Amino acid sequence: MLINPQQHANLRYLPIDNRYFAASHSWIEVVCEDIEPLIQRGVPVVLEAGSDALPIALLRSTDRDDPLSGHTPVMWRDYPFTLGPDTIGLNHADQVTCHAPLWVDPDAPHWSSGDGYRLFDSDEKPTLFLKDVMSSLRARQRTIQHTYTLVSLLHRAEALSPMSVEYASKRHVIYRIDLTNLAKRLTLLDSDNSSQALHLATLLEKSQAWLSSLENTMPDKSL
Repeated sequence: MLINPQQHANLRYLPIDNRYFAASHSWIEVVCEDIEPLIQRGVPVVLEAGSDALPIALLRSTDRDDPLSGHTPVMWRDYPFTLGPDTIGLNHADQVTCHAPLWVDPDAPHWSSGDGYRLFDSDEKPTLFLKDVMSSLRARQRTIQHTYTLVSLLHRAEALSPMSVEYASKRHVIYRIDLTNLAKRLTLLDSDNSSQALHLATLLEKSQAWLSSLENTMPDKSL
């Protein structure tokens, strides 16, 4: 649903812990800053096979109470809000503008007409709360693009090869990470992001070591 001040002047937002919405999925997309904290919590993070795929965290159905152990992934922090692709339009002065429209999930339980944060003030202007949400969403877009950039570098360095694994009775086709001479291969690409791509590859390789082609054995979270 597209949000605008004319139709949604009285709409209010109730804060709810979005980790529990993530818990309804068997896997969720994550970005670079999520990977290390999730691995530390015993959640496997892998790179699903696909030229433009983001890393994914694999969740067990038995972990549904709090499968992320207190960590809220970037992709879920601002749910049910999201920014659409940049579009061209006109403002009230008939000036051409480029902006990203704000969308929300209309079926989310966060909405209220009485309690919670207002989205627009009495002058139909975005409230400070909504401005903060939109700033966070724009930052999320940059983080997602940066993660795509690092994954692309791993493709170019020929560090990825497909493999099939099973986790929680579900089969996934993911990328095996080849760290052999990867630092040198990334350096030859002459990218400012080479060191970050190597760090990403190292974390993913560590995480996928918990998986096998048949079944996985997760480390003890208490260790």
